[in-house]
Amino acid sequence: MRVIKVLCLLGGLGALPGCSADGGTHSGHAQAGSVQRVGAGHRVQNIVGGTKVSNGDPIALATVALMQPDGWSFCSGTLIDRRHVVTAAHCLADYQEDELYVGFGTDVGSAGNLVPGSSPTSILLRLASDYVINNGFDPSTAGQMHPSHAPHDIALLTLGEDAPTGYVPMPMLTAADALNIGEPLILAGFGLSDADGEGPGQLRQVTTTLVGVWPAAEEIEYGDTPGKSACNGDSGGPAYVTRGGTIKLVGVTSRGITGCGAGGIYTDVRSHQAWLEQAAQG
Repeated sequence: MRVIKVLCLLGGLGALPGCSADGGTHSGHAQAGSVQRVGAGHRVQNIVGGTKVSNGDPIALATVALMQPDGWSFCSGTLIDRRHVVTAAHCLADYQEDELYVGFGTDVGSAGNLVPGSSPTSILLRLASDYVINNGFDPSTAGQMHPSHAPHDIALLTLGEDAPTGYVPMPMLTAADALNIGEPLILAGFGLSDADGEGPGQLRQVTTTLVGVWPAAEEIEYGDTPGKSACNGDSGGPAYVTRGGTIKLVGVTSRGITGCGAGGIYTDVRSHQAWLEQAAQG
């Protein structure tokens, strides 16, 4: 697979790994300070304190799983147009497999080997043709709570063909859209199936609260709802808000605060709008 790095438009650094099938990581970096990576290499529950997402829910139609050829789901992402998925840079920075798949559906727990024609009916698969990691991504700063400049933990993945019929790209907030401290955030992701680490499982969602907007770091922070958060394998997945009855993407899962269930940090997509547009154009 050809990995492209494009010109960073906004400055930068960042990091955070997803879990591999043996419980290791694709992009492991030492923890720093009080921030623990959401995708750290031990197996724990996926979205903490959440509920399963129903088929046909707008969140289910846009939230996807990043999958290795052996069927292991290691990170999450969001479909933003028919050919592109936004995820975290740390999910792909050290990806070593020859092929990368995107899984569409609410259950990736029994994907098995992703040889063409062998996938289960519970998910639909698309092979990635390329992915672009923000050139400002710097894993050495991944553990900082609120770095003085943007970590840019964001990447864009290109599908080899259009997303399956019926799956609907999620609109994004833009730089013109304001965020309000205290407003609800909906987090979603596949993570792992349970605290015992029995492989990947159902797509889940949880509602928590926006507690911080950090312009210098181009990130947002959620918290204030103990026991409700993203966790291992949810890296790269979305934070959604509702505007005028429409769900929109605002954040990309980057890292957790003191483990799972205690809040976390998301890359703010509003600050990366120009970069995403350039990356999508190739």
